[in-house]
Amino acid sequence: MNYGESTYGLTQLGAGIKVGKIGTDFTGDRPQSNSIGVNKETPPNNSSSGGSANGGNAANEELANELSRPPNPTQNYAGFKVGIDANEIASINSSFGGSISYRDVDTALKNANNYDGFYNKTASIIRDIAGGHLFDNGNKRTAVEVVERLIARNQVDGPPNEVVRSVVRRIANGELKNVDDISKALRGMK
Repeated sequence: MNYGESTYGLTQLGAGIKVGKIGTDFTGDRPQSNSIGVNKETPPNNSSSGGSANGGNAANEELANELSRPPNPTQNYAGFKVGIDANEIASINSSFGGSISYRDVDTALKNANNYDGFYNKTASIIRDIAGGHLFDNGNKRTAVEVVERLIARNQVDGPPNEVVRSVVRRIANGELKNVDDISKALRGMK
């Protein structure tokens, strides 16, 4: 598969990153999902017979709903109660125009496992994204979106968006490097 090419719901983003459109994870850490009934071994049936009367809108809505759901809440991604996986982070970055990961996105999640507590884990991930320039483009926007999703999914009383953006900007500028300092800044203590 070539860069930007899509086959059976997969998009090649570059540097070996593939983004699935059905909740499929290519890291081996997340069980593959086929909850909307698409056979992953063969392309969906695109014949005119048996098609949706509304032109496939119901299928598109179902796919959009599947993509908007957080990862399986029983899974433990980066040690969060309800986390985020590498595939989703790459997809977020792609939505902001990024296409190349300079390092393995899984590494950012594995690093977060070395810390305790929501804010320390979050600080580790956004340090690796924004401070480590994980992608070729959109690192700060990706980091902000990751924080916002983690706060919402884990029902944490998080900081306002302006604080998150300020902390991410300070990380990208090299002002904040230490996970403890980033964690304190996210909580408004630094």
